[in-house]
Amino acid sequence: MLWLKDATLQAQLQSVIQADQAEVLVASPGQHGSQLASIQNDPRTSVVDVAHPDTVARQQRELESLRSQLASRIALSEEAETLHNQRLESMQKELANTVSLLNEAKVAKGQVAGELASRIVMHEEAETRHKGSMESMKQELAYTASMLQAAEAANQKVSGELASRLALHEEAEMLHKQRLESMEKELETMTALLSEAEAAKQQLTGELVTRNASRESETLHRQRLESAERELASTGELLNEVLAEADAEKAKLTGELASRIASHEATKARHACILESVQGELASMTTLFNETNAAKDSISAELTSLRDATYMANTLLALSRQHYHQVLLSQLPLIPPQATVISRDLARDEPKYKALTEMFHGSMVKHRASSRSGYWCCAPRVSVTRICELFHADKQQEYEQARRARCSRGDCGDCTRIDGMTAMKCEVPPYWKDMNEYLLYHGTSFRKAEGILRTGFDPQRGGDMTGSMFGKGTYFAQNASKSDFYTTCNECTSDNCKECRHAQGERCILVARVLLGESFVETAPTVDTKHWIKAPDQCDGNPYDSVTGACRAHGGVVDHMEFVVFKESRMHVQFQIFYAHDASCNCSNCIYRHRQ
Repeated sequence: MLWLKDATLQAQLQSVIQADQAEVLVASPGQHGSQLASIQNDPRTSVVDVAHPDTVARQQRELESLRSQLASRIALSEEAETLHNQRLESMQKELANTVSLLNEAKVAKGQVAGELASRIVMHEEAETRHKGSMESMKQELAYTASMLQAAEAANQKVSGELASRLALHEEAEMLHKQRLESMEKELETMTALLSEAEAAKQQLTGELVTRNASRESETLHRQRLESAERELASTGELLNEVLAEADAEKAKLTGELASRIASHEATKARHACILESVQGELASMTTLFNETNAAKDSISAELTSLRDATYMANTLLALSRQHYHQVLLSQLPLIPPQATVISRDLARDEPKYKALTEMFHGSMVKHRASSRSGYWCCAPRVSVTRICELFHADKQQEYEQARRARCSRGDCGDCTRIDGMTAMKCEVPPYWKDMNEYLLYHGTSFRKAEGILRTGFDPQRGGDMTGSMFGKGTYFAQNASKSDFYTTCNECTSDNCKECRHAQGERCILVARVLLGESFVETAPTVDTKHWIKAPDQCDGNPYDSVTGACRAHGGVVDHMEFVVFKESRMHVQFQIFYAHDASCNCSNCIYRHRQ
């Protein structure tokens, strides 16, 4: 875009010529009265024809000067337009690449999210089925265990009954043996009696034969013999009855014992079958359980891989968004050279607003309760109320000239990287040196911020209110929570940050583009460093561009890094962030402001 057009310069040139002509006519009315009258009477006559020769020469010189200025302005405008077009094309290409990367990342994220959702649904369904099968298996196992317990109890009961029956059988057998023994004894007694009777019979027979007893004695003997035979027959019958009863009892007990043994064997076989079936079901359930666990492990592995892919996609998306924010915030605005200081509020849906808000919240860190305290308070919880973007043509031109001058120095290549930097680094233009350009924060009072927006930073006043540990320059921080220490709210009338008592008042922090260049890292400041008005010299004699106060993690004396710049042209305010601490904030600043 050309802010200075040929038509504008031509109009300015014509107005200057007309003013000079009028001045000539007014300056010598007597000398040129007749000519003026003739001009009025003859409109074809030119004013330049009747002008004084010196005036005409001066006008021609001014005209040539204006023409040369016009030519130089046109050349500068064309050169600026060419550079602007080149930068715009490169930025458009980078933005197109970034947008394509973002779109690809979004598509990949959507695909991964869809696959993850389907896998999660499948995993939940499998887990539901697994839980159902586990519940049924638990119920079947409980039923099987109860059946086993019942079978074991029945087995124990049958074993007890069998043992009792065996005991009864043994007792009956013992009684039978005792009865048999007694019957054998009786039989022996009867046999002895029979023997005695036989002996008596033989004796009687002998007596009968030898003595030839009388008929009465023979009859008596026969009666006695018959009675003995009857007794012997009755005893034999009784003995046979007893033996038959004993045999019947023995056969009965033997049958009962055989039936009980057969029943026990059948029950034992049935229990063995039940146990075998239960063991088979348990083995199948164990196999199913192992298969379910294997499926669960595979699903868990797939879920882990999907989570890893999602994490990678989110990481790539975050990196793409970070690069997009870096490219977006690294662009210096294109403004007319004649423009004054312009400030506009960013809309909440603008990419710059979102990028600055994310960067602002991400730079909030923990701080000590006091400088010598070992207790670390929570990071500040703040809410961004609005963000203003600043356009300052003169300061931006000074900064760009300082960039070009620093880049054109032939002493070295890229500047040394500063360790421990977390601030957003500005995008390096193609074929430029890396001069350590960062977006850093500067905290000051609410009233002084307006003055800085109008006139820029004044390094000579650096450290007036807060001290100058690393020299008298303008101090910056890469953590907004550190810059918050030095702010006052909109309700304060004093510029001293230590006198602010309004914890939830609205504050503002300036976001500046700072050219740190080759920075001198100071780890042990002394009394002399407080009086520095410029950065020290390097070993080769070239001066450093800035001073970096190293933090304790890198051997320094401060908790969070500080940066000091001594040249006004190397720092340019671009944004003003307005914010307020939340009511639930317990950071060190809120604790200090509530305590006062």
